[in-house]
Amino acid sequence: MTNLSGMLPEFGQLALIFALLVAAVQMVVPLVGVRRGQAWLMAYARPLASAQALFLIISLVILAYCFVVDDFSVAYVAKNSNTALPTAYKISAVWGGARRFSVVVGHHAGVLGAGRCLVQPIAATGYGGAGVVHHGDGVGGLYFVHPGNLQSV
Repeated sequence: MTNLSGMLPEFGQLALIFALLVAAVQMVVPLVGVRRGQAWLMAYARPLASAQALFLIISLVILAYCFVVDDFSVAYVAKNSNTALPTAYKISAVWGGARRFSVVVGHHAGVLGAGRCLVQPIAATGYGGAGVVHHGDGVGGLYFVHPGNLQSV
């Protein structure tokens, strides 16, 4: 592996940390906007939800890449994969083993789609509530590529 691909688990963890930080902002700013009736704060709801979804997808894709290339420096990959598995099974292991994480990404896509039809205060409340839920899942999701789960090759 090249130096860049050896750093991918750390980039995945960084993406999860960014998603966690965005979720923290997402659960406060739009709800404060609803509470105070300030549209400019409510307007941050959708971009924050989109940013969080982007960071979650980046980290999930990196985790899938680690499975496909058999990067056993990630303990999660080492526990749930082996070199004899076909690529399709390795990708399935990502979705099967990280089902809660995958559900969060799917839920985020649904919230983003549904928010287009709603009045701004209702959409901001929905996005803020999703931020609360995903903030907790983001803390749990950090487990997948946490440095404590990395092992020497």
